Amino acid sequence: MDGDSHCASFLPPPFALREYWKNLDLHNKLSSSRRDEGAPTFTLHDGPPYANGDLHIGHAMNKILKDFLNRRQLAKGFNVNYVPGWDTHGLPIELKVLQSMKSKERQSLTPITLREKVRLDATGKATYRLSV
Repeated sequence: MDGDSHCASFLPPPFALREYWKNLDLHNKLSSSRRDEGAPTFTLHDGPPYANGDLHIGHAMNKILKDFLNRRQLAKGFNVNYVPGWDTHGLPIELKVLQSMKSKERQSLTPITLREKVRLDATGKATYRLSV
């Protein structure tokens, strides 16, 4: 046991490690030097983080693979731009509202009433999220 506690003393506390990487600012240093050198640009436009239902392990895998891809392109000499996306045009919430309705109710639905139902659904969720 004594050897384990001795080894642990060599490890920096988690916040010190995070501060080290923040101060190192390696990504910005590499990117700015590549821009100055006129390196070709690699841009990854990412989609919304979880537009298709609840979070699951596939979302984590997706983000990890995109991180690998960006790091690989950076190592190959590209100037890397990662652009996170958020615009889903309301489609996922519209689908969720439509799925919660009965067939007869959907048949008599107009675009205006669909938007009203979506707005009510979104407002209810936003209020719930804020109160948690």
